[in-house]
Amino acid sequence: MSPIYKSGDRLIVHPDRGPVSAGDDLLISRPLKDGSREGLIKHLVRVTPKAWQVRRFNPEQVSTLSRKKWPKAELVIGRFCR
Repeated sequence: MSPIYKSGDRLIVHPDRGPVSAGDDLLISRPLKDGSREGLIKHLVRVTPKAWQVRRFNPEQVSTLSRKKWPKAELVIGRFCR
């Protein structure tokens, strides 16, 4: 399976709507010490009170991200291709 989003694509995210269900694409982010944010685009497999279970595509694997470490998730609702 190959990734849907490519380097240079611009994503549109809904800032007030969190993940709805498995299969959603998310921008998952966390604050850094310098005040900026680090973000990951992931495909949601499952959400629990303590973790995001997400899929990556290269290499393909399912991993778990702590919701304490990665507290914010925004739903990807569109993209502009480069």
